[in-house]
Order: sequence, then structure tokens, then C-alpha cells
Amino acid sequence: MDTDRATDPLEATSSLSDDELVRRVHDFRRRSDDQWSSWREEAREDHEFAALRQWDSKDLALLREQGRPPVTIDGIGSLVRAVAGSQVNNRQEVHYLSRGMEDERAAEVATLLAEWARQQCEAEDEESAAFTDAVVSGMGWTELRVDYDDEPDGKIVIEYVDAFEMLPDPLARKSNLADTREVARRKPWRMADIRATWPGKKDELEAFTSAGPGGSGLPRWQARGRDAYRDGLDDDSRGADDNRVEVIEYQWAERVAGHLVADPNSGERVFMTPSEFGRVKRVVKAAGGIEPDSVRHHRLEWRQAYVCGEVLLERRDSPCPFAPTFQCITGIRDRNRGTFYGIVRALKDPQRLTNKMLSQTLDMLARATKGGYTAEATAIEDMVQFENAAARSGAVKIVADGALSGGRFKQDTFPGLPAGHVNILQFAMGSFQSVSGISKELLGTADREQAGVLEAQRKQATQAILAPLFDSLRRYHKRQGRSLLHFIKQFVPPDKQIRVLGENGKPEFLRSAMLDDATRYDLIVDEAPTSPNAKAETWAALLPLFPTLAKLGAPVDLWLELFRYSPVPASTVDKIRETFAQIQQQQAQQPPSPDPALIKAQAQVQAQQAKTQSDIAADQARAQNDIQIAQIKAQADIELQRQKAADKARTDFAAMLQRSVKDGIPIQ
Repeated sequence: MDTDRATDPLEATSSLSDDELVRRVHDFRRRSDDQWSSWREEAREDHEFAALRQWDSKDLALLREQGRPPVTIDGIGSLVRAVAGSQVNNRQEVHYLSRGMEDERAAEVATLLAEWARQQCEAEDEESAAFTDAVVSGMGWTELRVDYDDEPDGKIVIEYVDAFEMLPDPLARKSNLADTREVARRKPWRMADIRATWPGKKDELEAFTSAGPGGSGLPRWQARGRDAYRDGLDDDSRGADDNRVEVIEYQWAERVAGHLVADPNSGERVFMTPSEFGRVKRVVKAAGGIEPDSVRHHRLEWRQAYVCGEVLLERRDSPCPFAPTFQCITGIRDRNRGTFYGIVRALKDPQRLTNKMLSQTLDMLARATKGGYTAEATAIEDMVQFENAAARSGAVKIVADGALSGGRFKQDTFPGLPAGHVNILQFAMGSFQSVSGISKELLGTADREQAGVLEAQRKQATQAILAPLFDSLRRYHKRQGRSLLHFIKQFVPPDKQIRVLGENGKPEFLRSAMLDDATRYDLIVDEAPTSPNAKAETWAALLPLFPTLAKLGAPVDLWLELFRYSPVPASTVDKIRETFAQIQQQQAQQPPSPDPALIKAQAQVQAQQAKTQSDIAADQARAQNDIQIAQIKAQADIELQRQKAADKARTDFAAMLQRSVKDGIPIQ
């Protein structure tokens, strides 16, 4: 077999046989253990210190021999809880932004569905547990998967993963192991579950289970009892759990060749495999079109395999093609070793010094209360009884007759603690904050009489020191957000109605079919206070602004948005939102109430209209009267003219008659 090919995750492995792939998985396991073995040892000790197991076994044995108390002061644990609590009080939300105005609604739908999916699996709690691991030891892990145990259609799950079960990429160096090209998880499985999940592998599993001398058998999962953070995954059989075996889930990225093809409509380039691009060219050629523009390109696609011993249980494409389902939150980078560490590493020496100095101090004080003794050789009859009695406070010590009166016996006084001892003890107790940079303000132990501005400044300074941790968490949310959107698109039934609270808290129903490609959105991480204390601080800062907002006539939507930061229970805020939404809906359906000024204006308009109509009627009456007078006058004139014409005719006829009579001419 080609060794280089087997160890390079970017080379195509789809053509490898099952045996070759199994050898590749075990080779990766060996390389990962070699790179991260030192981290595992230090991380185990980090978690031991955080769990108040801070004394070395040799030191404990010496203390028991000397009869001294092994004092443990929880200096590290309180700082770890303070940082973890700060993350809980300022949990982050993922928002999706569209790259174009036309995708704004799709981006809003993506944000609402992602929030719904995270709430269903309580992702915030799982991620807080992973962040705590990063604070302690430098790495915390989660897995994004689909769980079919409780729901037939599958349930998207973001689950915390024990960092000691993970096999990181030995070549990964970037924050959050963003340059990972292969990763694996070794997980305990019961044989009954393995047979039920992969029934076709039953015979191969039985063959390895019954392997005799010389056979490898199946790898037993190592018990993790009291020493919970011990690696415990080596090849020996100490503490083996006979009920479980080790299964390795291996994920790797392959370099896939293809073409970037320009979309003639949008101009965006789409990746196509050689077969897909060939089919497109044939269709375009048959239609008489022009071959689309393209360039050769390679992209990474993730694969997945399950291995138990020498048995390949399954190989397939990863549920998320562009990223591993395992995501890491890293702490502070150790450049020389290529690993990461948390805040505990620098605090272990101050913790050891504090424990030892306090143990010594208590021992010295205990001896001081009893005091020391000076006696002559014959003053004490039973030395064993005397020493035992002297070791107990208030005990009666028997001495020889005449010892006290003769001055042969006296009790020594305690000279007090050395000055240097007290100074070292004070230095050790104060070194936790100076080394970690975590102020009393973040711990909540600051002087209550100091100015609020000073307290806020010191909190801000502490946040700046812890910025690398929270920045890693922010990058984790971005990477996880892209994968989560892909899971919703692929694994949530497209016809499933999902009830969410949309704009202004209005309930609405969405479907995964409304989503577009995850790569079409930009992601931002919004820090939103969710804890009661953080909400109370934000609400107190907003209260002085309320009178100004009221004077400016702030809209209802703004007030509802501000209610997110109120210390009022979330259920009450939801009821307020629903009530306002119902009121707005009712107001939209009902006619608006009349405005008095508007009523007055309408009355004035109506009066003016009435006056105008009255004037028009009067004018019309006058005009009608004038018309009638004119008609009567015209009729009289006509009658007068007709009368004049008739009178003239009679006069002319009379004159004609007279001439006829006079001249004897007959009238025609």
C-alpha cells in the first residue's frame, strides 16, 4: 500500500479497500496520540486541580506520616466557575444576514429556525460545558448529529463530548482547530447496540470476539472510575469494562476535483463534479446554446467511517459535506508544542504553595496551643503516656513527685510564626488574582463601597484578559451556525410546520423548505444577556432613557424590543407581546376613532357646502325669474309688432279701396 496516500487526508480514499481504510484509521490514532499525549497528561492534572484533588500522592503520604492536615483551598475552582459563569451570563446568539436585499426574508427564517433547533436540544447548556473544559484544559468539544432514538424523523442534537475521547488532527494549529483535515472520537459501545446498528457485521464481530491466542480480539473500553480524567485508552487491559468495546468514529476531508461554472442568470459560480458538468454541456449543446464559462477547481468534502478493532462497520459521506460534525473550542495556544491550555496551568503552582503553607501554618498553630516541654530525665515516669497526653489539648499530664515544686519540669512558650512565613502565605493567597488577571469584581467579592465606574472598568479589564477564550467561543458559534443550517435543511422534513416567535413576538409557522443554501448567508454573533443578573444590569442602564423615549413618541415595537432585557419572566414578556399583537390586529380591523379637530373641520366644510348650495339656488331662482321676464317681454314685443302690422294692413286696404272707388279700378 502507498504509505503517503494512506496518511494524507486530502487524497481520495474512496477507492481504498476496507482493510486499507482500517489501517488508515489506526495510523491516524497513533499519530494523534503521539502529538497530543503531553496535552492529555497536563489536561488530566488541570481537571484534577479544578476538582479539588490537588495533593500529590507522595506529599499526602508524607503528611499522614507527620500527622499534618492536608489543607486544600479552592482558589482555582472559584476562578474557573467565575469565568464559566461569565459565559453563561452573556450567552451568544447566531444571526444570519442576507448578502442581497432579496434574501432578507430567507435570512430571517434561517435565524428563527436555527434558534428553534438550538432550543430543542438545549445547545446552550452543552456548549457551556464544552467552554468550561476549554477554560480548564484548553480544549472543549461538541458534536452536531441527528438522533433517531426518540423521534422517528430524527432530532438535531448539539451534544457535549468529553475531550479525552477525542483524537484531534496532529497537524492542526489554528484557533478552534479550524485547519483540521481529519478527526476522530473513540467512544464506548455495548456489543448489543453495535449488532443492532450494523447487523451485517455480526459475523465479522463474532470472529474477532472469539479470537484465541494470537488473535487481536475487540478493543475493550477502559474503565474510567475514580481516575476520571486518566487517558485510560492504552493497549493494556487494566480496568477493562467487559460490557463495552471501543468504536472509533473517524472523519476526514477529501479533495474532490470539479469545475466552477458561472450561472448565466445570477453570475454566481457553482461547483460541479466532472459528471455533472459533462451532463450540463450535453444539454446546452443539444439546445444549440453556448458552453458555460468554467474553471477547474478543487474543494474539500468530508467523509465518515466507523471502526471497531479491525472491523470496518460503515463508511459513508459525512452528514455535513463542508465541515466535520465535531467542533472544538480552544483556549490559549502553546506555540512550541502546537497545543492549547486553559487558565489552570498558570494557577497550579500558586495553588500548591497555598495548600502547603496553610497546612504547615495549621500544624504550627496546633502545636503552639499545646506548647513544648522541658524536663529532667527523671521528671517523667511514663514518657509514652506523657507524649500521647501532650498531643491532646486539655489532657492531664502525670509527672514525678517533686518535679513541679523542685523546678525540674516546665512548659515552653510558643515563639510565634516567623515573619517570612506570614509574608509567603499572604503572597500565595494573593497570587491567584495577579496570575490569572481575574479581578474581585468578576468574582463578586469586591468592596461594595467603591465607585460603580471603577468596578465597571475592572470588570472590563478582566474581560480583556479573557478575550482569547471568548473570541474562540464566537468563532465556534459561526462555524457551528453554518453546519446547523445545513442540518435543518437536510434532516428536518420539508412539510413539517415549526412554530416560532417571529417579529414583535408574533407566533408564526415555518418550514425547512423555506431555507436556501447555507453558504448564501453571512453570520454574526450577537451577545445577548440571558441571566437574571445580566438582565437586571442592562435594564438598569436602560431605565434613564425611558422618559426621553416617551417624549419622542417611541413606537410600540421599540418598547417591546426593550422588554427583552427586563428582569420580568420570559413567559410574562411573551404574554405582553401577544397582547400588544392582538390589540394591533383589532385596531387594524376596526375604523379609527374620530378626531375632534377633524370633526370640526368636516362641520366647517359641510356648512360652507350648505351656504354654497344656498347661494347657487338663489342665483338659479334669480336667473329663472329673469328668463321668465325676458320671455314675457319678448312675447309682448312680438304681439305689438303683429298688431302694428295688422293696423298697417287695414290702413293700406282702406286707402286702396278709396282709390278704387275714386278711379273705378276693381280691387284684385
